[in-house]
Amino acid sequence: MLALLHSSIKEYVDCTERISDNDILTALVSMLVAQSEAEQITWYSHLGILNYLASYLIPSVFVQDREFATEIVIDTRPRLAGLRTAKYMGNAVFAGCLTNSLESMTGGINACSLALVARRVRQLVHHIGAPYIGQLFDTLNSDPSRFMCPLAQDITRMPAVVSNQSRFELYKADFGGGIPAWVSPIEIQFPHYVAIIPVHPSIGGYGIHITMSRKAMASILRNKFWMNTADLVY
Repeated sequence: MLALLHSSIKEYVDCTERISDNDILTALVSMLVAQSEAEQITWYSHLGILNYLASYLIPSVFVQDREFATEIVIDTRPRLAGLRTAKYMGNAVFAGCLTNSLESMTGGINACSLALVARRVRQLVHHIGAPYIGQLFDTLNSDPSRFMCPLAQDITRMPAVVSNQSRFELYKADFGGGIPAWVSPIEIQFPHYVAIIPVHPSIGGYGIHITMSRKAMASILRNKFWMNTADLVY
């Protein structure tokens, strides 16, 4: 199915651009989260409690009410020479923030809209390198009291967070009884978290672990594009 998504967006992507599996999957799940949350705001507005929800949902996910924010967790080890040579084993990640217009994220998922967001994901991921990371830390260190405040606000806004862990060799763990039949992340206690994980070698493809509220998850399960794309929803 992922091959079909690659094929469907070709006409909306420049021939010189390389769109990866991660670009498409990150774009797809970001649009899913945005649409599910937007639907919840619309649903609650009919109950007359939009003001209550707006105090939490809109500042959390929608920047300035008309943009949707996605934090993309990026492994810095292949991007920083020092970490490559030191064989650093810690959580060496960097979060790149991608904002898209609310209209582009909630107007329905099709080949054109998916390609637009996937291209923006590719541009962001490609841009994150040693110079960018170094400039950010230099800026923060130059005046921590001024620059850490907006950074903290960004964290408390709780945007959608997408972490691609598909390269982790989770199915190579064998303690004598064979490799695991199923591997899943631990339960995450905050909403809008998406993990892209490997699946059993006999299946191939990717697993998408999404943490959402019950109502938002129900909205995702009503999304025809998603249900037609996913092979198994549990």
